[in-house]
Amino acid sequence: MRAPVVILIAFALSAMACSGEPEARRQTAKNPPSIGFIDSPAAGSVLGPKFVASGWALDESNVERVRIYLDDEMVANVPLSVMRPDVEKAYQVSFGLGQPHGFSVAIDSGRRKGYCTIRFEALDGRGALTQFAAVQVRIEP
Repeated sequence: MRAPVVILIAFALSAMACSGEPEARRQTAKNPPSIGFIDSPAAGSVLGPKFVASGWALDESNVERVRIYLDDEMVANVPLSVMRPDVEKAYQVSFGLGQPHGFSVAIDSGRRKGYCTIRFEALDGRGALTQFAAVQVRIEP
């Protein structure tokens, strides 16, 4: 009869160890998805192995970074660093005024060739990821 006593003691000790930790809670605040646009490359473009990806992204909690994937492999993780007053005006932005909303980065596709998909995701200030664009391109050496 010693086995049940040992199990009960172990259970009681594990419950005590967790009692000081906060309980998990669901996020109750609304977090609309980020929006964005890709200026380059255009869908259907024929690119060399090195090319520039540029565009913009907006979110009411600010966009921290833009992640760029080439055929589901992350090839860039860039902060917003390009001022885009045209975007602020077009979308009547009331948050993050005067902050950069654009990005531009050189991408090296390595030895890839042929048709590829480039995906763009925005990481917002609350930690949410939103895919805001995807383009198909052809890479030629």
